[in-house]
Amino acid sequence: MKKISVDDLRIGMFVHEICGSWMDHPFWVSSFVISDRNDLITLQKSSIREVWIDPDKGRDTEPSAPVASPSLVPSLLMETIKEARAIKVATQKTSFEDELVLARGIHARSRGVIHSLLTEARMDIPVNLTTAQHLVEDICNSVLRNSEALISLLHAKTKKTYPYLHAVAVCALMIALGKQMGFDNNLLKRLGMAGLLLDIGKTLLPLSLLNKQARLTDEEFEMMKSHPLLGYHLLQNLGIDDEIILDVCAHHHERMDGKGYPDWLPEEKISIYANMGTCCDVYDAITSERSYKTGWALGQAIRKMAEWQEGQFNRTVFHAFVRTVGLYPSGTLVQLKSGRLAYVVEQHPGSLMTPKVKAFYSTRQNVFIEPLMLDLSKCGDTILNVEDPAKWNFKASHL
Repeated sequence: MKKISVDDLRIGMFVHEICGSWMDHPFWVSSFVISDRNDLITLQKSSIREVWIDPDKGRDTEPSAPVASPSLVPSLLMETIKEARAIKVATQKTSFEDELVLARGIHARSRGVIHSLLTEARMDIPVNLTTAQHLVEDICNSVLRNSEALISLLHAKTKKTYPYLHAVAVCALMIALGKQMGFDNNLLKRLGMAGLLLDIGKTLLPLSLLNKQARLTDEEFEMMKSHPLLGYHLLQNLGIDDEIILDVCAHHHERMDGKGYPDWLPEEKISIYANMGTCCDVYDAITSERSYKTGWALGQAIRKMAEWQEGQFNRTVFHAFVRTVGLYPSGTLVQLKSGRLAYVVEQHPGSLMTPKVKAFYSTRQNVFIEPLMLDLSKCGDTILNVEDPAKWNFKASHL
């Protein structure tokens, strides 16, 4: 892999990863061959300044072309880890395994609740918010008992279930983040409802736009960017007057550098609650399978968000978010020093680097092994790297 300036890109190069926020670059995919001159010009004229290329899959750089040092990403990530470590970890009242049983029930019925809510909003008929409130209360109680169980289940989405389970996932993430930040139960439920409804404005957009599997045109993207204000006015028409819920819905796409939408708010005008919505929305969006892209591995998402934090996220909120989901979030596929593959099950209360994992596969023998729970803070094994489940043909549902 080589990190190069976009000015040094040439036709035939394979772009492995675009350096910068997913909101900044003009492509709905992050890995592709530069085969069209218009794509090359579009990328070079965008705000993206660097990309990673894979010379094994496409054209290499000229010998004289400068290659940027890759040391920037680890340093940013290590700074994030250092600051996140200093945050006191929120306590878990029940074990992951015990809460997982209850979380499965919430997960099973949540899709139907959100499907009904969004369908009613799209058809312009009275929305049953009471059912949604009961769901938020159940999610809140689950997260208060153990914040990782339900969230780990919500990683397993398909393109078809994304619109419904995204709302539930952002709801759970908002509550978990609020729990980490020490908010009281009443505020946690308000934040949960804000997460559940933050994308409700998309129900007023054409399905052909929401389900499009190719890059949006400039006109289509402008239409997509209207959903926060559409949602804000829809919630008002439904009789919702909670300032936090309305604020999160309207401003979860604002950025710390003032380049967000719909109001291009400067940092000092963006509430901490709206930026919590930004963190949770971005994380779940980039780790989920969408109509136009495959989701990133959970650990990769945290690394990328660490790169973007300077202009996009409130620093305090983002570090609390890292503490909430972990450097290796529950469900992350990792390879251990012992040669085993494992899924991260639960975070260690005292360390971001040594979660509890479930080992289930030997890369040395290429066979499944009897699943074994390992506490990496005690057993001596360590994480070598985060693995892409697609590489091994594994899915989050295998957890």
